[in-house]
Amino acid sequence: MTSISNITEVPSDLITLIGEFSANVDFLPAVSEKLTKEGLDDEAKKISTLAAELAPGFAIASLLQEELAISEDTDLQEKSTALKDLVDKYTNIAVSHRLFGSLERVKGIFEEINRIIDTIPNNEIKLCAQSCIIAARLILSGNAQEAIEAAEAVVNPISRSSTLRAIAENYREVDMEDASGIADLIGS
Repeated sequence: MTSISNITEVPSDLITLIGEFSANVDFLPAVSEKLTKEGLDDEAKKISTLAAELAPGFAIASLLQEELAISEDTDLQEKSTALKDLVDKYTNIAVSHRLFGSLERVKGIFEEINRIIDTIPNNEIKLCAQSCIIAARLILSGNAQEAIEAAEAVVNPISRSSTLRAIAENYREVDMEDASGIADLIGS
């Protein structure tokens, strides 16, 4: 029986599915089904249990993120802090869970996102809040690489506006005005 903790024995396409998890954990039933087809019934059951455990937390996080992202009345400092807390919470869930914690690649991705976000100057509250909104949306949708690019775009003067605009065009839930607003704020 393949152990889920021994990630080297799990097919690479399963690692990809697990690595690209999203807020609504819709990918987990697909992972469970694939394990069942390969005769790994015990592991499939573990994945199903995992989905049930994580779903409420991810649903709450997603609702909170959406509320903060669209609220015009929320103080920018409060929004920035809350979104950073949301990213931290999501990261902690990902890297501390018995399944996700064994994926060093996923842990590294989230550590890198946090490292980049932490480089944003504290006095640039509006920029920080807007960049966190985009990063949080991308993280919650499972687009970790695009989230990294969004965060890097804020601190990399060469690719700031072009990268943000490209992400906005390619990711339907990131409002183009958000991306343009950040580009205008930090300069093209």
